Amino acid sequence: MRILIAGAGPAGLTLAYWLHKGGHTPVVMEKSPNIRTAGYMIDFAGSGWDVANRMGIIPHLESVDHAVKEILFKDRSGRTTAIMPTGKLYNAWGFEKRFLGLDRRDLVETLYHTVESDVEIRFDTTLKAVCQSAEAVTATFADGKEESFDLLVGADGIHSSVRELVFGSEVEFADYLGYYVAAFYSPPLSPASPSSYLMHVEPGIQVGVMPLSEQRWLSILIYKSEDKGHIPPAERLQVLKDRARGVGWITTDLLNSLPAETPIYMDTVTQIEMPLWSSNRVALIGDAAYCMTLISGQGTSMAMAGAYFLADELRQNADHHVAFTRYDQRLRPYIEQKQKKARNFAPTFVPSSQRRITLTQLAIRLIDLPPVTRLVSKQLNLKSIIPA
Repeated sequence: MRILIAGAGPAGLTLAYWLHKGGHTPVVMEKSPNIRTAGYMIDFAGSGWDVANRMGIIPHLESVDHAVKEILFKDRSGRTTAIMPTGKLYNAWGFEKRFLGLDRRDLVETLYHTVESDVEIRFDTTLKAVCQSAEAVTATFADGKEESFDLLVGADGIHSSVRELVFGSEVEFADYLGYYVAAFYSPPLSPASPSSYLMHVEPGIQVGVMPLSEQRWLSILIYKSEDKGHIPPAERLQVLKDRARGVGWITTDLLNSLPAETPIYMDTVTQIEMPLWSSNRVALIGDAAYCMTLISGQGTSMAMAGAYFLADELRQNADHHVAFTRYDQRLRPYIEQKQKKARNFAPTFVPSSQRRITLTQLAIRLIDLPPVTRLVSKQLNLKSIIPA
């Protein structure tokens, strides 16, 4: 079949790879003029690791791994109040070496270069309308051109245009968890080890810094807020400065060091919950279908798992209705479980009180104790759902 994939992120590019391997002809469209590389650090393990391993790209991803050996918790004055050796986390999760810390940019670029010679990829392309029949799905693009495909898959993220055109408005499926996330690159403010992740938490806000090299930091801010909708790129830096006013550590200096034109990734922390992920000849994968948020720690991995499962079902079933149903049945129980855990974990991820912060750091110091290890392992279960 000839299958149009909307979105050239991890979900869309992974799906394109496996559809091509299965004998189909995928065509990927991306509304941005280039591969989108904005985002934050990814805990890459479990399902994502297994899918990437079957694609043969783990050796390259290992070469761009930002292995964090320790998480340093900083107080308002910059003093280290707790240290988490990441080996303890990996042990709690049951991992050995099957874990990578990836800049989203590196993962997307790796996936893109893996498929670019085999798959047609159209940049700067958007959908205006979708029309389905019993035989085909017709896509009308922004330039007015129409083109027919056997199937259409929306892999175009939390604000999916395919979902909007085929399934309904985003507000019907969105569950805002009460937080915003922002990420950006910046020059370093001080010497810091690339093997350390620096974190400062105050009630309602978490600030993290990942030193990628001696020349570049990747920083992330997650903060509690009422839903203010989409924040235009030109306003994001000022919004962050206003929200972080009075926050300790290096937060103010970090934001003040950014030029006004600094690209800032910014979005709500919102889950997508849908009763069905397909309609006739259109299906959704990844954040478009079941965004779990960064709080789950598994959004990218489960997006790649969903792509793998969908391609596998289309390989096994000539009837796409059967394939779509089987894909939903295989994946949905895991998604619902992990979304529930993310909702429950949100108040710990961004504590709302100093008491919660203190309890969290106490748990970190006690993680070697079996009851604490079991609790962490249960809450942040990153084990693979990909069958052997």
